[in-house]
Amino acid sequence: MRREETATARSLPPGGLCLVTALSDPAAELLPKARRLWPSLTARFDAIAIHETTDNHPDWTAFLHERGVPTASAPPAWDQIGLHRRRSLAVGLDHFPHERVLYVDPDHVLRWVERHPEELDTVLDLVGRWDCLIIGRSLSAFEAAPARLRKTEAIVNHVYALMTGRRWDIMMAARGFSRKGAELIVRSSTENTIGNDAAWPLEVEQAGLSMGYVEADGLTYETNTVYAGDLVDTEDGDPEAWMLRVYTANQHIDAMRPFLKQERL
Repeated sequence: MRREETATARSLPPGGLCLVTALSDPAAELLPKARRLWPSLTARFDAIAIHETTDNHPDWTAFLHERGVPTASAPPAWDQIGLHRRRSLAVGLDHFPHERVLYVDPDHVLRWVERHPEELDTVLDLVGRWDCLIIGRSLSAFEAAPARLRKTEAIVNHVYALMTGRRWDIMMAARGFSRKGAELIVRSSTENTIGNDAAWPLEVEQAGLSMGYVEADGLTYETNTVYAGDLVDTEDGDPEAWMLRVYTANQHIDAMRPFLKQERL
């Protein structure tokens, strides 16, 4: 497991670990997986907080309410994904006193705990040792992604490397935070698009806080439909799917532009 850092890792801070995520699943495709894997999640996290879109399936809302999961909600909007993620951090900070926070998209964390639980445990032990821990894909995990992701996300990672001098994989929406780091994002970040993947670490580093990086085999990509149905991804042959990934990459590039005026990080 490859690790890098911009400052020496601190010892594991006291206090529990809170999982936060932004959930949009109108068809409840992920809910059967969540029902089965929920005990594995609660065994690893001391608390869970979720921001859900208002079109989320009612069965999801009932499921979370039954388990006492604090939530916030907002209408679905592709260009507001970063805002929803930031609000999930706020829900976690508002409801729990924990010193360590992990943001990861819901489908990612479900696949991770299902297929690579031991690796997840190893990574969770690193959360909080830096103010922001970027969790990227290993080379094998990156190469297993669909071509429309590999070809577009490699460009974003290259631009980030040119800006920072570090060849890190930044587009898998997995970030471990100290409470201080999470509070900074909630207080200061203004990136409302999915480009928050790029903006959040640049914001943390600009503030002089510590950064760490780890790669994982279990951090993988599948659409909700593919993952829920154990299907094979066929969208590399769909021009609209490619358009979406190019648009996503452009949002990440635009999110990095404001930081170009800063000195080399």
